Amino acid sequence: MCKSTENWPVELITENIQQFGYTVKDLISGKIRYLDIVHPDDIERIRSEVAGCLEKECTELTQEYRIYTASGETRWVEVKIRIRKDEDGKVSHYQGTLYDATQRKKKPKNRCKKL
Repeated sequence: MCKSTENWPVELITENIQQFGYTVKDLISGKIRYLDIVHPDDIERIRSEVAGCLEKECTELTQEYRIYTASGETRWVEVKIRIRKDEDGKVSHYQGTLYDATQRKKKPKNRCKKL
């Protein structure tokens, strides 16, 4: 769960993040910011998609983008985001579930062959 403020600081994250080489403490403490692990070529698109979702007053969004592991490897992730609002109806948090989509992205596309 990230605050909706600039750079989306992480407030809550599960141990699942260890599959990418990071610790919960790394992200909760701010030592590593979530957007710092996102591939720089994907950041503007991610921000734009979230802004578009907010403009349309969507409550959920699914995105795919690349992140860097702690060892520097590039991995694809699928992130399902729920938009959280405070009691005044203002967007307060982005609650996301992150899946490693690297294997799926690397699979060759199914091509139909003539018999």
